[in-house]
Amino acid sequence: MLRRKLVAGSLIVTALSSVTPVLAGTFSVPDELSLLFLNGEKVPSSFFRHTKSVEIDAGPTNIIVKYEDVISGEISDDHTVFESLPFALNFFAQADRDYQVVMTLPRNEEEARSFSNKPVVKLSDDGNNWVVLEIKYQKSEQEEKLKTLFSSEAKTSRKLKSATKLSASGQIDMPGENDTPEQLISVPQKSDITQPQPQPQPQPLHMLNYWWQQASPSQRLEFKKMTDLGR
Repeated sequence: MLRRKLVAGSLIVTALSSVTPVLAGTFSVPDELSLLFLNGEKVPSSFFRHTKSVEIDAGPTNIIVKYEDVISGEISDDHTVFESLPFALNFFAQADRDYQVVMTLPRNEEEARSFSNKPVVKLSDDGNNWVVLEIKYQKSEQEEKLKTLFSSEAKTSRKLKSATKLSASGQIDMPGENDTPEQLISVPQKSDITQPQPQPQPQPLHMLNYWWQQASPSQRLEFKKMTDLGR
């Protein structure tokens, strides 16, 4: 009886050990990065202190981080805060290994602006080996709006092209059973054809009167001389 209990207890311990996650080690980031989520769970932090390292389990790992740094101005003493949208780091953690994110720190406002738009980092283990890392960026609200705008414009353009083709080909009516060949041929009637409207012609007398009113006394005198010579 005692032997059976020992065997059952051994099986339970073995089952529990197989289910319990294997601890890989720690995952750490530079001061310019903040840990937000680890495998879907929020990383504890406070307003004055951000968590810079967490313990991770072996296996597929998903970590959400964010870049934030203060860069001093090159001309004045002003300081500018640069921050990125949260981005994901995906990798496979090995057992009994520590991992640290490696990044090239921006040296000026231009580099900080470029880095915050698309952060580029690498991952190294405690043996100074580079780890295969997948980075997924979150699209900004402006990019989403532009995508929606371009999509709407493309749909409108397709509708306009379709309407243009339909207008050029004319409306298509399906022939009836009793329609004759003559009825199937649509011939425009004389009343349907728009006749060009005659354009009003300028009246010489009205034009002459207009320019006479606009002329100066000397110009009127010259005009009278011209008309007297033409007689």
